[in-house]
Amino acid sequence: MEAIMTTPASGSATFELAELHSSKMLEKASCNGKLVSVADALPADGRPVLALRRSGYNCCGFEVLTARYMPEYRPFSPWRDISGDAVSDSGSAILAWMYADALLVTVDPR
Repeated sequence: MEAIMTTPASGSATFELAELHSSKMLEKASCNGKLVSVADALPADGRPVLALRRSGYNCCGFEVLTARYMPEYRPFSPWRDISGDAVSDSGSAILAWMYADALLVTVDPR
């Protein structure tokens, strides 16, 4: 987990996300059902993912939520929850993510 933690020298998680986006660091790794650190790769624009972040609750250290990375829509706050609100409005920044198409993407049965 240490590889996905915010480093003191970089400042805030928002700064780190802006740095990642400005370096055009997009989906470089095949997820294969494993969490990918935001420091290693970012998901395709607008594609739903399961995202991991630190929890603000006493009962658990981390929480998982459905989110989308949308840098074109909101460059300074690209992580959006599934309803389109900024993830940062309801808690900590995203640390890692994974595609979960089988759970998240509905397929037209036609």
